[in-house]
Amino acid sequence: MALSKHVDLLAPVASGGRVMPSTDRDELWTRGALAALDAIETGVVLLDADMTIRWVNDAFATRVQGPSVPIHGQPFSAFSSELAVDVERLERTLSEGQGWSDDLHQRTSDGALRRVHVRVEPVHDEHQRVLGVLVLLRDEDELHRLRAVAAAVNLATNVGQMFAGIRHELGNPVNSLKTALTVLQSKWLSFAPSHVDYYLERMLVELGRVEHLLRSLRSFSAFEDLQLGRVSPDEAVAEMLRVLQRPAAERALAVRVEAEPGLVVRADGRALYQVLLNLLTNAMDAAHSEILIRVGRWQGCVALEIIDDGEGISATELAVIRRPFYTTKGHGTGLGLTITERLIAEMEGTLEIDSCPGRTTMRVVLEELDAHA
Repeated sequence: MALSKHVDLLAPVASGGRVMPSTDRDELWTRGALAALDAIETGVVLLDADMTIRWVNDAFATRVQGPSVPIHGQPFSAFSSELAVDVERLERTLSEGQGWSDDLHQRTSDGALRRVHVRVEPVHDEHQRVLGVLVLLRDEDELHRLRAVAAAVNLATNVGQMFAGIRHELGNPVNSLKTALTVLQSKWLSFAPSHVDYYLERMLVELGRVEHLLRSLRSFSAFEDLQLGRVSPDEAVAEMLRVLQRPAAERALAVRVEAEPGLVVRADGRALYQVLLNLLTNAMDAAHSEILIRVGRWQGCVALEIIDDGEGISATELAVIRRPFYTTKGHGTGLGLTITERLIAEMEGTLEIDSCPGRTTMRVVLEELDAHA
């Protein structure tokens, strides 16, 4: 990084809350570099070894206080809670000399959540001693909006695939019913009672297939009007376990719960229960011996994770697993995950899927609410 070569920036002369180089050796370059950094939308802050702010650009100043308020010389910890950047992690960068990056959630003054990508780089002198830390903060909301547009396009494609799947899933039993009725109509009088019973049984089986599909589709409209409010994830998990505890025991599956107490999320209680029920049912089908349910804070939100010790999901399956009617189960319709994602989206949350051999994590991320409000 170019700024790491200009270590004189860490020995500044303050001027109106901004940093000027202590010598004019590279003054032209330095002024040009600072002007360029002021022109970008990414927030930039330079910290010394004491975690004191030595320079910020306009984007960072506007983010925390406004461009006219002096920030130079203040401890970074004064702004860390607002910026959601872990001070201890920054201090490890100073001691270990290793940079890192992460996606965080920051809460704005009006209470809204803002997605921010954070990149941290150590600043070295010519002897590779760490003199300070450079922090860059880039808003991801616009990128998230573009991703949402792409997701909407993908949803339109999935809806087309879903209706094609519905036609296929309904077409097979309807054709079987039509064939059985045609045979009965033409040979009713000549058939023995046992033959009639055979064809009636076939028709009942096909009607059962239709009913199963319609029950799955009904879940799309079961929560048309979600009522978002304060929901305890602990209570949702406990209610779900009361239903699935016996099936888990019958399959010799151990279900462990690790939950941070007292958390509150913004959700619809019925929808969250259905989401957890769907995900845990999937985990029970995949697990070998154990399922872990973990609830805790995660990147400024609350994550509800269901982790199984099954074989994992291949990269090929991960690419298509969210499509309607995609299933690897002989008894499934392939709509469970589609319904689950729809409900999570209605609760303004996200579903993340991480998998490797021996471990699959289904992570539901929801907005945290003040437990004492």
